Amino acid sequence: MDKDDMTLFFGKSILIVEESGPLETKVRERLAHAGARIIGPLDVFSEVQLAVGLFPIDAVVIDMELDVEAIIKLVELLDHFTIEYLFASINAGRVHPDQFVLSSDIADLADIARALFSRPIPAVTIH
Repeated sequence: MDKDDMTLFFGKSILIVEESGPLETKVRERLAHAGARIIGPLDVFSEVQLAVGLFPIDAVVIDMELDVEAIIKLVELLDHFTIEYLFASINAGRVHPDQFVLSSDIADLADIARALFSRPIPAVTIH
């Protein structure tokens, strides 16, 4: 976990979809300091549709606590627009060691940046 991975957020527009309330100020500050623009958090599907239509969005962080129907509609929309997304625990802490957590912890944010924006190293075949 390299905090330098926070630079992957530079110039990116991140949409946050959650229903648990406002994003922690420290999370917003750290993402802004890394050069990201935060849209949301939004919790109503029609607002998400509007945001996707109005703003260039590079990635979406989706609250794991959303209800299943909302998640299905959201994923269909994001797939249609080929927008990267991941699911994270937001304002709730880590339940599983491999899950993403949207928190003010630099390591948590760097994990999200890597998952969304780092490109895998291409495989090389030697003949």
